[in-house]
Amino acid sequence: PVLEFSLPESLRMFTHGDNQHVFLFAETDAGLSQSVVRRGNKGVVNQEEMELLFNAEAKDQVLAAFNPTPPMPQAFIDATGNGVDFASDSTITLGSHFGLFGSGIMREFDTTSNEVNDYYVFDASGNGGRWVHEEYLLSDGSTVSTSDEAMTWLVGGDGNLQITITSNSDEHQIALADFGDIYRPQIVVVQDGMADSVNLSSQRLVPITTFQAEAAGRVDISSEADVAGSFAALWDQTEQQVFVQGTPNTYEWLNNTTVEDSATWTVDIANDYITVDFGGGDVDTLAIDSIAADTTDVDSDGDDSEEVYIFKGWWEVDANTALGNYYKDTFLKLP
Repeated sequence: PVLEFSLPESLRMFTHGDNQHVFLFAETDAGLSQSVVRRGNKGVVNQEEMELLFNAEAKDQVLAAFNPTPPMPQAFIDATGNGVDFASDSTITLGSHFGLFGSGIMREFDTTSNEVNDYYVFDASGNGGRWVHEEYLLSDGSTVSTSDEAMTWLVGGDGNLQITITSNSDEHQIALADFGDIYRPQIVVVQDGMADSVNLSSQRLVPITTFQAEAAGRVDISSEADVAGSFAALWDQTEQQVFVQGTPNTYEWLNNTTVEDSATWTVDIANDYITVDFGGGDVDTLAIDSIAADTTDVDSDGDDSEEVYIFKGWWEVDANTALGNYYKDTFLKLP
């Protein structure tokens, strides 16, 4: 049996293909071992359909007039309405206010094949700056691509950062998801209508004077012997930094005994700074912020006889502006 019916004009929009004339029938489907309902449409003699066609020029005019934009991802919407905002000044207020003048924002993350360094630097006044994007192969560290682009920026009424790349007018939008750590803001970046809500972590780029102020209470270093030793990272003790005295002094960063980075190091005894030189202008400046007994067993290994070292450091990210990444890490000195 076939059930055939025609819908009134007012209901055409609710049919598949905008067809008024529909039929239904039931049949047994051998593959499913049960009866199923099929549907179809019937064409009527002398029925006419009208369509409006646009050429490429007309399409562009329509798009320009209506300016359709894809909906923003939910992560960006949430970050937009959270009351944590960027601002066109140099004031930093933990948890709410990120003044951009004279600073920068950097993200470091890995794709399936590349290591990515992506950062923005903002002039000390006005609305100028630069966007730098660098990619390197994870397998051997060789350069995949680099770009250094002039940009302009503004902070919208919603507190989001709107960036325009000068050379191609590409637009980037950045919302602050969290500013609970002054130096490690959480951000959501939208480029070409696509949001990166995975790589939220970023670093606020600051001048070395900010690091020096943060390290004002650093431990007095009287000799190279005060620095020499092996230190396991608290977050993962298979990662270690090793300072070896010699001619010259050598430094290694180990991951499961594999050397990931090597350098030389020196000590500024007068100012209590450690310089780790990786070559090619890649230099870290370190200070020992504190040394304490492991009285609380911070690594939960049942051994509270270890010494806990907190290192503060800074390395220059952008040579044009002398802005860099300030960081603080906790290590356990190994016997």
